[in-house]
Amino acid sequence: NTIDLVHSDFKEIVAERIRHLRNEKTPVPPREEKYLRLDGSVIDVEVTAAPFLTQGKRASQIIARDITRRKRAENIMQARLRLLEFADSHSMDELITATLDEIETLTGSNISFYHFLQSDQKTLSLQNWSTNTLKNMCKAEGQGGHYSIA
Repeated sequence: NTIDLVHSDFKEIVAERIRHLRNEKTPVPPREEKYLRLDGSVIDVEVTAAPFLTQGKRASQIIARDITRRKRAENIMQARLRLLEFADSHSMDELITATLDEIETLTGSNISFYHFLQSDQKTLSLQNWSTNTLKNMCKAEGQGGHYSIA
């Protein structure tokens, strides 16, 4: 059943679109939805559908196009714009933290930190942690500290 592949957040919307196809007998416009892959992972799709007759019987053609890459690119672009605006009125440390926070959001990670490798190529300088990392994951100290990797 097609409805089984629809993410729970969209089942009601999809059911209404199916009713529209059956009752109004007119196409439904493209709409972004979330579906489930057979392995259970979520996929962003753009779905359109149109009713038609085949051998005297009503049927519907549903086209779902994977837009996961496009959505990811849009999310990255929005994060870049937020960071550009943020950079104008915040310190470098605050910008690095905000960047790490954005990275966590984009990747689904719950820990992030940033190191600079010094020009000697042997020393790491720990620069910053994400907001979540500092609050929930560790109690690291030593911002600006230098650590030998040799």
